[in-house]
Amino acid sequence: MKYWIVDVFSSKPFSGSGACVFLTNKPLQKATQERLSLEVNQTETAFISKEADSKGHYSIQFFSPASELKKPGHSLFAAAYVLWEELNHPKEKPIYFEFIGEIFKITQEKGVMSIVLKRSHVSPTAIPDRLSKALGVSPVCIYDCKGGIIIELHSEEELRCLQPDFAKLLMIEVDRVIVTSESNSGKFDYVTRVFTPRLGSNEASASLRTHCDLADFWSQQLQKDTFWAAQAGQKFGKLSISLDADTTTILGKAITVATGEFKELP
Repeated sequence: MKYWIVDVFSSKPFSGSGACVFLTNKPLQKATQERLSLEVNQTETAFISKEADSKGHYSIQFFSPASELKKPGHSLFAAAYVLWEELNHPKEKPIYFEFIGEIFKITQEKGVMSIVLKRSHVSPTAIPDRLSKALGVSPVCIYDCKGGIIIELHSEEELRCLQPDFAKLLMIEVDRVIVTSESNSGKFDYVTRVFTPRLGSNEASASLRTHCDLADFWSQQLQKDTFWAAQAGQKFGKLSISLDADTTTILGKAITVATGEFKELP
């Protein structure tokens, strides 16, 4: 079975948000998908059908190294990129993925992919017990988002130097700890890091879902609706986000960094 490793939110290899894409001839057992995802050990792994259905939709499933994911992430972009660049899907035509009854449309223009998602709505919340000790910092503010929390820090330098205690962070019942600050570079509006020890990776890459949440957060803080965002973890990535009343539009690039094939399936 063939697979591709794709870096999303970057046009340079070994940066951005890594994802693995498998092309399947037939549905796989969940246990097989879990073991393959663990073996490739990317933040997200997508399994897509080799052929579109009668409506032109490709089926897709998502996994982390630890479990199946119920929300799509940056591997949506990775899967679309593979279909366009590696499998000769016409570049002028959108790609449609079907996931749990929902249709996701991805387009591209001059190598920049775009997706329109439902707008997130985040709100202030109390600081969870032990969070400040786990992170080793005192937040400016904390907002609640579905399945996670957004933590604003005082500076980009503080964010980049952050060294959480992951054993303590694992004990906090939050799947996604999203840490963010305004950027001081002049090139970006905000920078972010994401910690997900409960999902199998201590530090995760920027995802579509995360930036939907962050866009709503920063629209409240900065009173604007368009952003350039940067990922400030181990792998640098960048993307553009815009908001309207009901939707979030995310644009970014991608690049294939490796291909391979499993001779046997677990």
